[in-house]
Amino acid sequence: MMQKAFLDKIPIYYPLNNEDTPFVALVDEILEYKKVGKDTLPLEKEIDKLVYKLYNFTSKEIEIVEQGTK
Repeated sequence: MMQKAFLDKIPIYYPLNNEDTPFVALVDEILEYKKVGKDTLPLEKEIDKLVYKLYNFTSKEIEIVEQGTK
């Protein structure tokens, strides 16, 4: 079981101004693709890239995350 003390240490980024706009646009597009049965993986990968950039992930950190999703 996770304890609150550990969860409090997870950095949560709150977007400023219109920083969330690319995310919203991609999510909207994903929802439209899903309605017609189109593959959303490329759009999901774009969201991943935005998150990596947002949190300033290194290439090694990205590699670790990517390996964990396979």
